[in-house]
Amino acid sequence: GGFFVAAGAAVAMRAAYQAIHIRPEFVYRAALAMVQRSGLVTQKLGGSVQPTKAGGGLRCYNLDGGNFFPGGALGVEWKPPRVVMLFAVEGAKYDGIVLLECLKGLNGALTFTFLGVDVCNTAEDRLIVHGSDERMTEKADQLRSLIDFKKDHTHD
Repeated sequence: GGFFVAAGAAVAMRAAYQAIHIRPEFVYRAALAMVQRSGLVTQKLGGSVQPTKAGGGLRCYNLDGGNFFPGGALGVEWKPPRVVMLFAVEGAKYDGIVLLECLKGLNGALTFTFLGVDVCNTAEDRLIVHGSDERMTEKADQLRSLIDFKKDHTHD
């Protein structure tokens, strides 16, 4: 009797943990595959798009959500687990910076709110792979302000 109750509780705890945590490596793999399948990206960057090897390959992310916050009709509101990520890719002609936001639903499904590539060319082209340009611009500006803050407050 007690063993089955404990085993059932352990299974329930693991399922709850998986529902409220987002694994950045899974998001990275899914995003990279979307970028590599995009005809627009492969045409602009040139040929086969791969993660950048130089410098170990830039990849950074911020995780948040996965808990309740004050607000909503009931006084508390669920914020799904979320990752905002950027990573570098390269093609035969140009390099690019991939920027994305991804949410994880309670069912475990990953939902990209946006996924885009900033091309490292003189025109600084922005390619939208999924989602809206407005959402991507908003997040890109937030990330740039964080990078500028760090640069302004880092001294040798």
